[in-house]
Amino acid sequence: MWDEKKLLEICETYSEGAPKNVVFPEPYIPYVRDPEKWNKILVLAESQNIGIDDDYYKWLKKLKPTERMKRLGWKNPPPYTCPDKSDWIGVGPWDGGLGELVKSALRAIFEKANLKLKVEDVAVSNAVPWTKKRSGSRNESSDKEMRCKARNFWKEIFGVWNPDLRMIIVLGKKAEEVMNGAGILQKYNGFEIRHPSRAKKISYNSQAIEKYNKMKHGNQ
Repeated sequence: MWDEKKLLEICETYSEGAPKNVVFPEPYIPYVRDPEKWNKILVLAESQNIGIDDDYYKWLKKLKPTERMKRLGWKNPPPYTCPDKSDWIGVGPWDGGLGELVKSALRAIFEKANLKLKVEDVAVSNAVPWTKKRSGSRNESSDKEMRCKARNFWKEIFGVWNPDLRMIIVLGKKAEEVMNGAGILQKYNGFEIRHPSRAKKISYNSQAIEKYNKMKHGNQ
């Protein structure tokens, strides 16, 4: 059951005990366009990449803590809302170039499995709901403390949400580590898809279908 109030209470608890050296202490709830129409599929990447000089950071900084907990899909409007980015929600698995690949892979799975599902009704978020502060110009990956707290965070989120998942997909090894550590991938027969290299983006759909078929037949 989607209970936003209880989910935000979990976020508030983890905000108070947030990992060290993160950009914002508040974790955030998953993005679900319409909980009543959610198609029981959850897609997770590793974490957000936020630089303190970019417009997204400046916009988030102006929000209240509770608003940052609901920031995925927040229309206030965020700085990335413009004609060519009107469907961006502020989460890596869904926005930009990689997002189009993920959506394409999901459509391929739906078509292959003859599932009458809409990509727009997928829930999306990140396995690690914090961003590590950068030590330089490059993006910083999540550290061990962040991933450890993220595991406990997702255990509590799923304890309240208790979703009747059809499929959970994690993008990359660190997202897989978090969700395996939380016991969620095993419980819901989820699977990991590797981020595609620039030279092999065409393989993303076939990789997704292969992983889905293995999961479906119990041969992970």
